[in-house]
Amino acid sequence: MLIQSLLTLSFVLFFALIDFNQAKSAFLGGFVAIIVTVYTFLKMFCQYDATKPHLLLARFYATEIGRMGLVLALFALIFTFLKPLNIVILLSVFLLNHLLPVFLVPNSMR
Repeated sequence: MLIQSLLTLSFVLFFALIDFNQAKSAFLGGFVAIIVTVYTFLKMFCQYDATKPHLLLARFYATEIGRMGLVLALFALIFTFLKPLNIVILLSVFLLNHLLPVFLVPNSMR
């Protein structure tokens, strides 16, 4: 989450030099990604019990469904109430924040 926050902050600062609306779009894309990551962490690992793997799997699926719903709701709110936006920047920062862990995993673990 710290790396996601730093990535979002760097995009916001970069786009702030160009245009406020682009910086706002970068912030909102990163904000949604960070909120969804925090939600996933809290739902999956707060009451972790390794002795019941079937419950962990059920929690994983429920968390992913909730995560998708949260992303849809947050984007719906953003697209409805916050204009003007640069949708390309918003979705790019969101996607880069989600793909960041893939690039940080060492090659030996892939």
